[in-house]
Amino acid sequence: VAEDEDFGVIAVNKPWDVRMSNKDEPQWQGEISMQGWLGEARPATRSEEGHVRFVHNLDFATSGVLLAATSHEAAAYLSLLFRERRCLKMYAALVFGWPEWEHRNVTDRIQINQRRFKQRVSKGGKKSHTEAFVAARGWLRFAPHRGRRATLVWLIPHTGRRHQLRLHMAHIGHPIVGDFTYAGDAGCYRTFLHACAIRLPRPDARAAELLTSHPAPSLEIFAPLSPDGWKSLFWTNAPIASPAIWRDAAATALGRDLYGATRVP
Repeated sequence: VAEDEDFGVIAVNKPWDVRMSNKDEPQWQGEISMQGWLGEARPATRSEEGHVRFVHNLDFATSGVLLAATSHEAAAYLSLLFRERRCLKMYAALVFGWPEWEHRNVTDRIQINQRRFKQRVSKGGKKSHTEAFVAARGWLRFAPHRGRRATLVWLIPHTGRRHQLRLHMAHIGHPIVGDFTYAGDAGCYRTFLHACAIRLPRPDARAAELLTSHPAPSLEIFAPLSPDGWKSLFWTNAPIASPAIWRDAAATALGRDLYGATRVP
């Protein structure tokens, strides 16, 4: 857990295959949701109604940075940032195959179906935009895919459609390793999609930038890939590349602390 008191935000590194809440019946005896755990661990994140003030969501299968506010005012500001798409989120993923591109914008529209779990690409769907960057091409080191070609990619969603990253990568022929829904991968122990970083402008950022003509201050929160930067799971003989939009991606996601960054263990 990491906290920024001035910002009024608490960040946690969500494990994979943990639900945001289990307001329905628990899936198994003793199941703990993020709502239940954080509400007990950090009571300041709870609203007067007793709900944790999460300002965004992560899928059940996705791990990584998850934010909650410690006050009503902070929750309102953070929620506004996500609605206006002023926060930058970066994910790391292992995908099958070796892309022929280094950087790709995926803008295929997504048809949202609330009654079905699996979503689909459709010309009549909602605008969707994912940026994908190749970090390194290599091979998987674990069963049942040992020796299979795979690529570590950075994914930046510019819209927030349901299953957007998973669907977009599958649609362009490089589904995420471990994704049963979009890759049909039933033999892997997890979906290799991890929310590794979030960059947020501080409340006074716009005013500061206008007054000083300097880049606006921001809060950066990182959750390194676990375990050990995925080195035991993915082998490459190439250096890990970072996208221009986030030049410290390789260093932070692989677990090395950088000055000025908040790291979530």
